[in-house]
Amino acid sequence: MKKTMKRLLLILGLFFYMGLMLNAQTIMQPQIPASFSIKGTSTLHDWEMKGTQIFGSLNVTNEGGTLKKINSASIRIPIATLKSDKTTLDNKAYEALNKDKFPNITFETTDVTMTASGKPDVWLCKSNGTITVNGTPKKKAISGSLKKLADGRFQVMLSVYLTMTEFGVKPPVMFLGSIKTADAVNINFELFFK
Repeated sequence: MKKTMKRLLLILGLFFYMGLMLNAQTIMQPQIPASFSIKGTSTLHDWEMKGTQIFGSLNVTNEGGTLKKINSASIRIPIATLKSDKTTLDNKAYEALNKDKFPNITFETTDVTMTASGKPDVWLCKSNGTITVNGTPKKKAISGSLKKLADGRFQVMLSVYLTMTEFGVKPPVMFLGSIKTADAVNINFELFFK
């Protein structure tokens, strides 16, 4: 009787373990390379600031080795790592973003919808998450794509339009007001998680 009970417990434990393996949550970290850009316009020309230092995590559910759900995501970009091809623009942007007091731009979400794209291992994603800039959090709808690569990594591409003033950021002005940046900007991410 004891041997039968031990055998039964062993079998139940094995099935439980296999269930965890087949339906498991995984937390992935961003890999190199990664890119982040802010694009905008001014009275003189278009401008762009780029960053390659991105931190965060992606919590996903796998079933039988197949991605089924994104449970949560978080991304953090240090403002000091954002650079353009103009030092004056960088310094004005750091000042406008209040870099010393609020050193990061962040994005967090627990609301991600994945839709099959019609291509193998590629999903279209929509998320209602919180972007925080200048210490001001705002709910934003972000759209993008998720692709599983041959090496097991996931490529995430996201895009969102926003205005500086909604985060309490005054659009930078240079050269005694002769150059003014527009309020609207486009933010793009390309990240690789594993």
